[in-house]
Amino acid sequence: MLIDAADGLTAQDQRVLTEVMEARRAAVLAVNKWDLIEKDTNTSEQFTRQIKKQIAKYAFLPIIYISALTGQRLSKVMSLVDQVHAEHHRRITTSRLNEFLQKAFDRRKPPAKQGKYIHFKYVTQTEVAPPTFIFFTNRPQFVDRTYISYLANQLRAEFGFEGTPIRLKCRRK
Repeated sequence: MLIDAADGLTAQDQRVLTEVMEARRAAVLAVNKWDLIEKDTNTSEQFTRQIKKQIAKYAFLPIIYISALTGQRLSKVMSLVDQVHAEHHRRITTSRLNEFLQKAFDRRKPPAKQGKYIHFKYVTQTEVAPPTFIFFTNRPQFVDRTYISYLANQLRAEFGFEGTPIRLKCRRK
């Protein structure tokens, strides 16, 4: 997705980005006209923080600063797109996912609901494009959004999935 550096991330850009993410597509944010922005040593970092704050829900999207006029970083755009495409189609083995699951539990145990503990049995990846993971548990109805969000963040920290939405589902085992 291409945004104008002078305008920043507009409301229309945010609507388009939301549609892309709801369609479960991978994306890269390319900030064009970067050559027209007055810069110091922290300009790109500040701009990145500002964008990530606006789209906190999609903070996993990579951002690249380009200039179509001067050709600055244009060659890097396609390699970044290829990398994100590969992440979108990436498959993780069940054994690696179960190792990940154990580490995630060691860091933060699933919360108890109504005095009963939630036990996760295993996790497997069922689809790519977008990567979809099924977590098998004794009480899927009690797994709350915050713990699902925690697991999604841990998956990204462990395996990457830069630029691609991931889906997590819980099922009874």
